[in-house]
Amino acid sequence: MEAEGEQLYNHFKELVLNEVDKGIEGRNAGIPLPLKRLEQVVNGIQQQFYYLIGGQSGSGKTALVDFIYVLAPYLWVKQQELLPNGSKIKFKVIYRSMERSKKYKLQKWTCVYLYLKYGLTIDVPTINGWASKLFEITPDIRSKIESAEKFINGMLDSGIIEVHDGAENPTGIMKDVFKYANKVGVLKEVQKTSKEGTVYTEKTYTPNNPNLYTIIVEDHLGKLKLERGFTLKQTIDKMSEYNGLFRDIFGFSVVAISQFNRSLADSTRMRNKTLAPEPSDFKDTGNTYEDADLVIGLFNPFKLKITDDCGYVVDNFVNSKGYNRYRSLHVLKNSFGIDDVSIGLLFRGEMGIWTELPKPEQKADLEKVYRQL
Repeated sequence: MEAEGEQLYNHFKELVLNEVDKGIEGRNAGIPLPLKRLEQVVNGIQQQFYYLIGGQSGSGKTALVDFIYVLAPYLWVKQQELLPNGSKIKFKVIYRSMERSKKYKLQKWTCVYLYLKYGLTIDVPTINGWASKLFEITPDIRSKIESAEKFINGMLDSGIIEVHDGAENPTGIMKDVFKYANKVGVLKEVQKTSKEGTVYTEKTYTPNNPNLYTIIVEDHLGKLKLERGFTLKQTIDKMSEYNGLFRDIFGFSVVAISQFNRSLADSTRMRNKTLAPEPSDFKDTGNTYEDADLVIGLFNPFKLKITDDCGYVVDNFVNSKGYNRYRSLHVLKNSFGIDDVSIGLLFRGEMGIWTELPKPEQKADLEKVYRQL
């Protein structure tokens, strides 16, 4: 029995009708994506989502995540802050870079900045002066690189982007996220009794700022440090379980990166011509596919000597230097929208820049793309 005068929780009003009103007022639009056709399918970046991005080695999955879930939304939020009314949306990224060191991560992001700011095509080997560098660093180019200081330091010193490098186990990541959650909100546990007399604990979390979008990036799941006594599969399953808690309890969004667990070029797939990403590429890895709200697979057909993909002639996207610019993106699972959607993408791998290609039937527009490779 409820105490006299105590109001019953209005499930419909709190969980349905209030969200309808927020949608009418435009408060559920989320953070836009730089890839507009994809945005129409997956509804931009939302709170309380579990995103899973997979691909074979060399497909560009980390670069895609960095571009659409870290750098583009960061720039969008900073632009919104310059508007007369500012921006209600606040943005936070906790980036677990378990495969690459923080140094190389920041160098790659510097390359993105230089391309967007100056149209400069530069890569990490050139920044470091390695043997495979694209060109010599002149005083003018060094000055341009130095101009990225405010951009990079602005992300990190503001605390908006927080980069952790090195492998961690799921329990370590969980403890860190719970610690952060207690800084930006209040978690309460209340014991309740069901009508059948069963005592249970209900967890409620109230964020200090409901407009704070927290994104947890995990790059990549195969690099997790093993939990004690666990196999890699069990460790990934445990991480996916925690990711569900981050989403469901705290309302955070998780972007987990996964390398496909089997070869796209195995003999069975080659015979059946089923080389594009499919759900089974994730399933042996763990429970990630079932747990995620949105699953995206990236495909590099050029690497498998496939000449036609999604209606595009793949060889047309190889430039005079032999760089392959083509990738295809496949929405394999979309819990709140359509799936089985494929989009052709232009990938400038040196900087990690992505743009959507014109549709295959738009021949004149494609010719313009070929000339700019």
